[in-house]
Amino acid sequence: PNGKAIAPTGKAFTLPMNTVGRWNAQGTMDEEYLFWDNATYMKQIGLAARIWSNDNGGKFPPDFQSMSNELSTPKILVCPGDGSRTKGMDWSTFSPANVSYEYLEPGIAEKGAEQTIVFQCPIHGSIGRGDGSVQMGNQWRNRSRK
Repeated sequence: PNGKAIAPTGKAFTLPMNTVGRWNAQGTMDEEYLFWDNATYMKQIGLAARIWSNDNGGKFPPDFQSMSNELSTPKILVCPGDGSRTKGMDWSTFSPANVSYEYLEPGIAEKGAEQTIVFQCPIHGSIGRGDGSVQMGNQWRNRSRK
């Protein structure tokens, strides 16, 4: 109402990307914190690996490209917080340069690997386990403006 604060609504919502700034008395931003939620991407990758395993003798795929039938697009293989990689627009032009995530256990048996860390985001430290669950790492990144 006063132009400086937004009243809380009490409603829950999801923000895949958020910026929080710290302002000084002169009205300029001293620090900026960026938040990216990559859990959705990693859950899709984990589910695709499990579907592939179900169709291929209970073993996880040997690489990301093998999951092209299970993943709707290679775009999700680039973490939203990774500014150094280009998203693959389609599977025909896909290459390892279009992947942010590390595939730590290619080809392992799905059975018994439920708690094994299979995928990892090197930017945020988030991990994806063999059961498809994702544990968030440090999603906040500080961009100092000083």
